[in-house]
Amino acid sequence: MNTFKKLIIIALILFFGYLILRMVLNSEKTEPFTYEIFAAIIGFAITALTTWSLLGKQTENELNKEVRIRFLTLKTTIYQELIRQLEDIVRKEKITHEDIIELRLLSQRMIFIAGENVLVAFNKFVIRFVRLAKNEKISEKDLDDLLDEMSLVSVEIRNDILDNKAKQDMDVQSFEKLILKTNELMDFSDN
Repeated sequence: MNTFKKLIIIALILFFGYLILRMVLNSEKTEPFTYEIFAAIIGFAITALTTWSLLGKQTENELNKEVRIRFLTLKTTIYQELIRQLEDIVRKEKITHEDIIELRLLSQRMIFIAGENVLVAFNKFVIRFVRLAKNEKISEKDLDDLLDEMSLVSVEIRNDILDNKAKQDMDVQSFEKLILKTNELMDFSDN
């Protein structure tokens, strides 16, 4: 039940409680003990309605929290699977048709959970990957470029998993530069 309906119910009970109490107080035959009983009943009703309202809101918040946790778990699982499959594909010397099908199936799963920036970075990776798939063999330079694209996908995945409050102080551009610099230090083509 939404908050507005709860407030209307509480207001109606208070109004009718007030009318009953006023009727009892205006009666000449009313005993003092009756005042206390009616006050206790109205106090109980107000306390019960307030508790009901607060517990309802708390339950709603807990359910929303549970949904967010399950969605984050699903996101993390799919992203981990993506990284594992990308790792397997990148380790191969030749890209096969099955690898492309595997990436297409993964992209279908990602559509359900991925943020826009993750999908954009993944599309850039796929564009480079498909270009390399046409080659007979992947050169060291091409592999380094592909790994750089994969790193950018990882950066976007990290940003997507962490909400804005949990992000570290390092901005996205600095983080991307750091990752690309690490990749550059490990480039095979420069050795």
